Amino acid sequence: MLPYRDGWAPTAMNTPSVTVIVTTYKRATLAERAVRSVLKQTVPADEIIVVEDGSDTDLQERLQSLDSEQVTYLRHESNQGLAAARNTGLQAAKCELVAYLDDDDVWLETRLAAQLDRYREIPEAERPKLAAIQVGCRIVNPDGEQTGLSMPINEGPLADSIRKHGAATPSSSFLFRREVLADVGGFDTDLISGIDHDVWMKLAVAGYSSARVPEVHVVVTSDERHTMMSDTHRRVAGIAQYVDKWAPTYREWFGAKAGEVYARRYFIKVIGGLAGLKLARGRYRDGFYAMSQAFRRGGWYPNLIAYTIWRTFRTFVSYRFPGARTMKHALSRNTAQNHGG
Repeated sequence: MLPYRDGWAPTAMNTPSVTVIVTTYKRATLAERAVRSVLKQTVPADEIIVVEDGSDTDLQERLQSLDSEQVTYLRHESNQGLAAARNTGLQAAKCELVAYLDDDDVWLETRLAAQLDRYREIPEAERPKLAAIQVGCRIVNPDGEQTGLSMPINEGPLADSIRKHGAATPSSSFLFRREVLADVGGFDTDLISGIDHDVWMKLAVAGYSSARVPEVHVVVTSDERHTMMSDTHRRVAGIAQYVDKWAPTYREWFGAKAGEVYARRYFIKVIGGLAGLKLARGRYRDGFYAMSQAFRRGGWYPNLIAYTIWRTFRTFVSYRFPGARTMKHALSRNTAQNHGG
């Protein structure tokens, strides 16, 4: 369990206070934009903690120019990773509720208002088991063009919801109960990848539940160029590390054989998709390496061999022929609008 900052105490249930934590590394301009989107909220945050993870920029001066008493700047002397930056903000937080925002994302002005309205709807008797409330996200490319939607799907007891639907963690969409997140130890600093799914699993195993607002209140920037330049070997190792950590839980949930298949399928979904993207963009060595690792993880299960081929091919086509993606995303938008997105 993470320690509380000196002087922290829960507020009254009917008047929840909110800490917003913005984490950033080498992107001062984007981080400033993210903070400005928090300052524009129709329901203001009680405090905004910005954690710069070891980079040396002019971000502190930029934040001082905002002239807001809500904003606190913290900096790691060296780069420690996203999980550590989030934990630093969590340990410094003073409020009952904690919301995270990545530096390249922004919130619509109604983000906190929508989640606080949902929080107040939850009976007080059910709140001790509540871990988080999520909202939906609009996905855009670096040019601001919409490429898709990511809506929250996990609701109710997290273990039941993840078993039924899988873990869904739209970026920058969480409003956590600070006490609960600290109770499960915050974010795992030993993991290379998958820290959002990991904390979702920890909350599930601990018996917590989630709530959702099926509406878009966040704009997430998905930068394919960043993904293309990322270390494929490290990404593969990170997903393998995550799957190995949670494979025992999958076997406990689904049974020995089904749990093993679930764990392997999770790996293939992520790494097969990465293989398709790399191949579509001409990075053949990386693409074939990722695909080979997906086949290796799938073993001799015929359905997993087929799933690896399908996942890689589907992603390859999606990125090689963007017209197909546009049609799919148009259908996604219509679906989300029909459900309040």
